[in-house]
Amino acid sequence: DQGRLVCLAPAAELKERSKVALPVDTINAMRYPNVLFDLDGTLIDSGTIILASFKHATKMVLRREIPEAELAARVGGTNLHDQMRAIDELQVDELVRVYREHNEPLHDELEAFEGIEHVLARLKGEGRRLGIVTAKRRKTVELAFAVLPLEPYFDAVVTSDTEVAGSTVWMVV
Repeated sequence: DQGRLVCLAPAAELKERSKVALPVDTINAMRYPNVLFDLDGTLIDSGTIILASFKHATKMVLRREIPEAELAARVGGTNLHDQMRAIDELQVDELVRVYREHNEPLHDELEAFEGIEHVLARLKGEGRRLGIVTAKRRKTVELAFAVLPLEPYFDAVVTSDTEVAGSTVWMVV
């Protein structure tokens, strides 16, 4: 019935069933003991500072302004070098350097998404192991942790520069 739950049992039968011991409620049972989060756009609201840093880097290095919508479409998914390579293959290193120079001080303005600390506390309280998997460098994650009280919730943090038995974050995921 198009996604609605329809009960065809008479009310008296439902009342009688409620007296019988039912199986464990699988919705409340721990189905997922490990929960992974991305950092940007999931735990922290960093979109504004990321876009501002992209705009700054492209303006300073390329001496031109790229429309905000075009820059926003390139953000995320891969690492910063790949994102900058898509903008200008010849000046990747300089774009990354200027981006980071602009971006790092802006972390003082970071905010966690409303309610995320409550969600993390609840998940930890249920006994789940929490992790972050991000395309950011560890240094950048540490900048976020210095401003926001999120680090204690996480059992593992895998960054773009984390090596796990010779693998990069992309191989781990």
